[in-house]
Amino acid sequence: MGSLIAPIPLLAAGLIVNFSPLALGALLAVAALLALRIFVIFRRTACPHCAAKGHCPNARAMGIV
Repeated sequence: MGSLIAPIPLLAAGLIVNFSPLALGALLAVAALLALRIFVIFRRTACPHCAAKGHCPNARAMGIV
């Protein structure tokens, strides 16, 4: 998760030091892709049963828990 979130503060610090429209565009693109991944893609990966119950009955069999 850190590798997903780390570029945003780093790009923001780069914008503070040296503003450029290209860096602003990169920051907005990275933030938009992170939001897409969290709010759309992560929610689709869980099956409806797991999303409704809050836990996965197959997680123990797969060795995740």
